[in-house]
Amino acid sequence: MASDVQSLLTKSYVASAAVNKYRFVTVATSTMKVAQTGAKAMATGVALQSATADGDVISVGLLGIYPIEAGEAIAAGLGVSSGAAGVAMKSTNDAPILGNAPQDIASGEVGAVLVIPVKALA
Repeated sequence: MASDVQSLLTKSYVASAAVNKYRFVTVATSTMKVAQTGAKAMATGVALQSATADGDVISVGLLGIYPIEAGEAIAAGLGVSSGAAGVAMKSTNDAPILGNAPQDIASGEVGAVLVIPVKALA
């Protein structure tokens, strides 16, 4: 997996609560802290480290190929969105596309995703 990582842009953020690594995270504009992204929500990027509590500083992959945990099987070439607790899921029409799976990822496994968060157009 480490050889699949191609980081183009990362940033350090303060976590607002516990965060699992390799999950989508979102920055709260009111606090500028990150939390795991909810289902079908817009994400800022992928947590590259775990946080155990509010105040922990973690690296977040904003643009590039990063490892992410899949909440369901995702076939190569499919768009990826956030599922519950920030796991990667196959994109649906009612969720922002956060990236693309360049390879198959089995449910519950960590696989590479090209992360390019793009807000869905209304």
